[in-house]
Amino acid sequence: MDAFSSPRRDAIWRAISTEEQLMAACAGEDGVRYALAAAIARGGDPLGEAFSRIRNPATRRLSGATYTPSAVVAAMVRRIAERHPDARRIVDCGAGSGRFAIALAWEFPEAEVVAVEADPLACMVLSANIEAAGLGSRVRIENLDFRKLELPSVGGQTLFVGNPPYVRHHDIPAQDKDWLSGACEVLGLKANRLSGLHVHFFVKILQLAVKGDAGLLITSAEWMESAYGKTLRDMLAGPLGCTHVFAVDPKTQLFEDAQVSSAITEFEVGTETKDVTIVSIPRISGLGDPEAEKTVLARNALTRLRNWTNPNDREELAPGWARLGAYFSVHRGQVTGGNDVWIAGTGTPSLPDHCLTACVTKATDLIAAGPEIGDTVGLKRVVTLPADIEGLCAADRSLVDGFLEWAKARGGADSYTARTRKPWWSVAFKQPAPILCTYMGRRPPVFVRNLAGVAHVNIAHGLYPRAEMTAGTLDRVSRWLNENPVGAGGKTYGGGLRKFEPKEIERIAIPIDLFEA
Repeated sequence: MDAFSSPRRDAIWRAISTEEQLMAACAGEDGVRYALAAAIARGGDPLGEAFSRIRNPATRRLSGATYTPSAVVAAMVRRIAERHPDARRIVDCGAGSGRFAIALAWEFPEAEVVAVEADPLACMVLSANIEAAGLGSRVRIENLDFRKLELPSVGGQTLFVGNPPYVRHHDIPAQDKDWLSGACEVLGLKANRLSGLHVHFFVKILQLAVKGDAGLLITSAEWMESAYGKTLRDMLAGPLGCTHVFAVDPKTQLFEDAQVSSAITEFEVGTETKDVTIVSIPRISGLGDPEAEKTVLARNALTRLRNWTNPNDREELAPGWARLGAYFSVHRGQVTGGNDVWIAGTGTPSLPDHCLTACVTKATDLIAAGPEIGDTVGLKRVVTLPADIEGLCAADRSLVDGFLEWAKARGGADSYTARTRKPWWSVAFKQPAPILCTYMGRRPPVFVRNLAGVAHVNIAHGLYPRAEMTAGTLDRVSRWLNENPVGAGGKTYGGGLRKFEPKEIERIAIPIDLFEA
């Protein structure tokens, strides 16, 4: 006990570096529990921090396990308590190590708290934290997928609070996408199978909730403007009853290991409120700021509005100007399904030259190229095997078979992309785009003439003319786009990283006379 109450305590927590050590700490003796309770009382979460070290960001990203900073938890709990002080039950939808569950149990001493967590190891951490905080009799832990949660009726209001896991659709199994489609059909909604996992959580809440229930969830802000987000926007504009969306300044990075923009969504099921208020806040402390910039939107118009982030974007073009999309269709590059397998490197087995394609594989390929790519010098090559390998000569087939065995051992056949293409090894490129552009960075997009006719993977976009254009016209367009960098638009992520989707590149305004010379 003395060792854990001494200044050595923090060093002891930091020394937890394996899952076995973490499990031992979760089941620790009285001294460990005493020290853990003291840390929690000070707002700490040493076991949760150890979990985040042991499961590195890349591993946790697959399950969306990004734990919420204490300042965010405190602000959200304060907000929900001010709005709904008499709730009878509160559900922490993706409990993790219990940061929300503990804060909610302290804030709502008369309410039952249900903490739902699917990961068994995280659930051990959750249980240890709940017991150390003295809340074992108040918090019910459910170690299961939130989509399988069942809730009995309760004589009062249920609140849904927390940070649903953010998992992109590529990492969501087909059977879970089937669940989303089926659940939305029953609810009278149109599902988008490209939805992230947080959308699944909102759908489940709509299944569980009754009129009068409410919630406050923090998620990525992408749903406010993306195509897949329409499913969620329709729910919030309709039966889920959104009242406020707090859009955190995209330059503010709330989560240390996730570069995402953040939105905190407040809803009251069955509300008769006719408007939804979008509140722009520079930092989480502004959650209750009465002076924050607000946009009030009529609920009956929200389902027709594609962009909730900037609903007043109705920019009209001056005479002599047009959208770039009137002349070019913009497409992202090829998704390989595992660049470490399909982009040839020093460890890649030998392959015939005709099975390797020179390719732009990183944004710096374009940035370093200057105004044009004139040759393939310095570019990496992507493995592009034919769909039909039966017709290869014996020597080539032997090399290809060796590569496929190597690729399978490294998960090359297991990614979402590989599983959905036929056959799994056939990475096929579109025709080379005459203009390529970067689309993500802390600088405006860079446009490069593709004179060498090289392929590109999905770190870049390709501009494809809608009608035949001369080389001179393509040169003028590319040069003008670089000389007049995009000053606005795109999605801004935590830390100021900007991303331009193909449709946003197509929205760039450009002088018509570039095409008339």
